[in-house]
Amino acid sequence: MSSINLVTKNIWPELTNAVKATRVKSIVAVAYFGQNGANILPLSKGSILLVDASIRALKRGNTCPDELLKLYYNGVHIYSLENLHSKLYVIGKTLYCGSANVSGHSAKHLKETLLKTTDENSVADAIKYIKSFCRIELGDDEITRMMKFYNPPKFFGGPKNENNDKAEFHICKLMLIEYSEEEEEQAEKGREVANKNRGAKSRHRVDEFLWTREIKFKKGDTIL
Repeated sequence: MSSINLVTKNIWPELTNAVKATRVKSIVAVAYFGQNGANILPLSKGSILLVDASIRALKRGNTCPDELLKLYYNGVHIYSLENLHSKLYVIGKTLYCGSANVSGHSAKHLKETLLKTTDENSVADAIKYIKSFCRIELGDDEITRMMKFYNPPKFFGGPKNENNDKAEFHICKLMLIEYSEEEEEQAEKGREVANKNRGAKSRHRVDEFLWTREIKFKKGDTIL
């Protein structure tokens, strides 16, 4: 027997937990897939994701290529459709249809609503609709090239940084020099810590510079 419910509270905990709990692939069409999206909607291997990854969506910061790449490397099939505005989540035998894009802003700040149903015809229609637009699958090369167009949004609903109001912008002129033995020893210690703590090791590298002035940098500062 099918059911239908209106979900108005704890929308993202429900969607996230449903994706984690299902043993079958999910099929999703969602306009925007923003920062932290791969954690908010951790689709499993074999799932299908249709998003708007157009240049316009990338420049507005609506869809984040890094998050798509995480899912791609997890075995998710990713497709793009410009001007997509649907938000359809087929998770197991359940269809969620509503207002929620995949973003921290949606999860933390916006008042979203979803219609949840197990009606077999509705689920089948949603799957058919999504798959009708899944024509050319995006690969890692295509997703990587998107990064040159991506502009991070000014906010994305993540944890608030209490130091934001005190963050500073520094412009530092550097020169090429050779480290002394003591400086090299300290630099090596710093590299070990930095390499241990950096995320996405296959995509990020550690760089360094020697700083001898009394100005101290703090978390949240920008250094050019």
